[in-house]
Amino acid sequence: MDKAISCRSASRAIPRNRHRRVRGRVARHAPAEVLVRSARSRQYERVVSEDDAAPPDVIRRYLEAHDRRDADASLSAFAPDAHVLDDGQDYYGLEAIRDWLARASTEFTYTRTFLDAGPEAPNHWLVRNRLEGNFPGGVVDLRYRFILVDGLIADLAIVP
Repeated sequence: MDKAISCRSASRAIPRNRHRRVRGRVARHAPAEVLVRSARSRQYERVVSEDDAAPPDVIRRYLEAHDRRDADASLSAFAPDAHVLDDGQDYYGLEAIRDWLARASTEFTYTRTFLDAGPEAPNHWLVRNRLEGNFPGGVVDLRYRFILVDGLIADLAIVP
């Protein structure tokens, strides 16, 4: 017989493939490394460390440089003819991307929390991050879709 799991703590982790009672029936959690209950939404969400997801080095290098607000180091991860889509705006080529990086680092103050990452296809990666800061709304979960060519970022789309 399956045992119900008490989830009173906002940060209580539920191991993979455990069951719990939901309104009189047994529900099975989706396979995940760890499911953590969110204090705000009372929902369970998957949380993994950035090391576990292991995106390619060029993506990690870009994200770390962007966190430091280092536009030159961020730019070094992009191909010469790269494209970025952010906040509904397209940026083509290194000069436009440099301007975007400079604006993004000064317009708002925010912190990035890595949520998860995984390949979608060869050289196509999806990285999910949570941004919290002084921008309208204050908190947003964003999907960063990367396409890599010759070990550099050829395309980056940042969307909610």
